[in-house]
Amino acid sequence: MFDEITGEEREVQTNFSAANTRHKFISAVLSYLVQNHTRVVGGRNWARDIKPFKPENEEGHRTPSLEEIASFQEQFKLGSKERLLFDLAYYTTQRRADLPRLGRLVLEKDRNGNDRLSFVQHKLRNKKPVRAYVPLFPELRQSLEAAKEAGILGETLYLVHDKISPTQPDRPYAEGSLGNMMQDAIKKLTAKTGIKKSFSLHGLRKAGVCRLIMMGLSAHQIMAITGHRTPWEIDRYGRDYMRSVASEQGYQRYLTWRAQNEAVIEADIEFAESGAEVA
Repeated sequence: MFDEITGEEREVQTNFSAANTRHKFISAVLSYLVQNHTRVVGGRNWARDIKPFKPENEEGHRTPSLEEIASFQEQFKLGSKERLLFDLAYYTTQRRADLPRLGRLVLEKDRNGNDRLSFVQHKLRNKKPVRAYVPLFPELRQSLEAAKEAGILGETLYLVHDKISPTQPDRPYAEGSLGNMMQDAIKKLTAKTGIKKSFSLHGLRKAGVCRLIMMGLSAHQIMAITGHRTPWEIDRYGRDYMRSVASEQGYQRYLTWRAQNEAVIEADIEFAESGAEVA
């Protein structure tokens, strides 16, 4: 739909997730009234009596496969804005609301002298703030350097609108605009590669978590990067995808074992067949 306030086209939820979002906003308004204008609502947050809808898709946002990730990075080369957005979402594992705020403003050195992004995440910032510590992985650093050479990297922020003049200050993207940019890029990818299933920025966050799991990081090390509060959330993000990867790895291990023991297997088969003929 066309947003008359921002002048942009944006996605609008029209499903159970939309209903739950509205429920959350109404509950926040009623909570304010309970604290500041108790008599208006009878001292009660009526929205809390309503249970949220269960999402249509219990699995949530789809996690793109390693092949789809490689296909996107092949299609959109380093130095393009689509690739910069993709790499920031994938390698930082941050939510869409945090991506526009990433940049030199939140860059610091860790105790070993390595660069990392340190910031309070947008979600729950006023209630239960969580600080994320995101290393600048070599793949992300390479993408940032390519974006700088291409002239699309901001002075203080990474993701910014194109500048009319070199002296113009950085203009960050709205989070909705980033979602639209990713969907437009995936449509182009689908048209050229035949990928049938779409994925979102949040799907890339989940894929980034799976990447950290496959790298062998512990749950608490991953939580420090992603901003999750409990190991259960890390397990939930990576469970199904990692089960699929584990199955593939298990089968590959079997094939390796079979190749190494082919002679023994064949001898056992011949012995069993000869015994059956004698019987």
